[in-house]
Amino acid sequence: MEFIMLKFNKKKGLILLLFLFLGLALVQRITRKEISPRRTDAPLVIKVFALGKVQPTGYVRSITYPMIYQHSRILKLHVTENDVVQKGSPLFTVEDSNEAFFNMESSRAQLRQQISELKSSEAKMMSSRILRDYHKDLSKRYNFLARTGAATSQQAEEQLKLFKVNEQEYISNSELVKANRAALTAIGWQYRTNKFKSVISTVRAQNNVKIFKIYSRAGESNQNGKHVMDIGDNESMGILAEVHRIDIKNIKLNQAASITVNGLPGIKWTGKVIRISSQVSQQSINSDDSAATVANRIFEVLIKLSPTSSSEAQKYNYMEVNVLFGK
Repeated sequence: MEFIMLKFNKKKGLILLLFLFLGLALVQRITRKEISPRRTDAPLVIKVFALGKVQPTGYVRSITYPMIYQHSRILKLHVTENDVVQKGSPLFTVEDSNEAFFNMESSRAQLRQQISELKSSEAKMMSSRILRDYHKDLSKRYNFLARTGAATSQQAEEQLKLFKVNEQEYISNSELVKANRAALTAIGWQYRTNKFKSVISTVRAQNNVKIFKIYSRAGESNQNGKHVMDIGDNESMGILAEVHRIDIKNIKLNQAASITVNGLPGIKWTGKVIRISSQVSQQSINSDDSAATVANRIFEVLIKLSPTSSSEAQKYNYMEVNVLFGK
């Protein structure tokens, strides 16, 4: 009887031990399920941060001195920064403009005089040609009459001499015409050169543009290729962002971007990516973060701002901004 009870107790203990083991396994499974991350098929949203600067999405052109005035000084600036000027409006005038205008007027007077001299020499040439032809025919007639006895040989020789004199006069007048034509050509080129100099001594806007930046002032000369000013099309403003080469794979065309400025909470612009550079370059916009390195290699990404943002951005050309690219 004791043996049966002992066997029963062992069996009961094994059953209890089995239930205890199963309970622990169930608790562990539930615990792992609760603490493990929930699986989802939604793609991971990656946002990219970059620094950028405000500029037109069109062109920005640096204006320099005309080549023939590389050593001149600026006589006058006709515009100031942020001016919007119309096509043909003067931008600046160089110091040699008065001399260029004087030279143009002087060569214009010489040109008129040379034209008059050419016309006079051409008239003399035509007159001498008529006389030459007349005496040529007369000499032929007297030569014929002398052979037939109707005129003396002396008369024929006199007419031949007159023909030769008039022929020489015609030749001289012809040479004078050639010389006057050559002189007119030279003076014509001189006049056109002086006129060109007088025209470009005042540099004018080729299109409707905005003055973004002025580098030179009145009295300054062009040294080491210094630019006078930057002009461009401000009808569509954008952001040129510098995206780190590691992040460029997450940037796509038409990707949304939001723009803010440190210290200016009122600026919250929106735009979309319209161009991604395929060439890596060195970072030019320095971060306020002391840990940032100026040796970063970046890709330039151009963002076109929305119409409202573009209108506001016209007042902040070249300002550095923060760019956050969305999904």
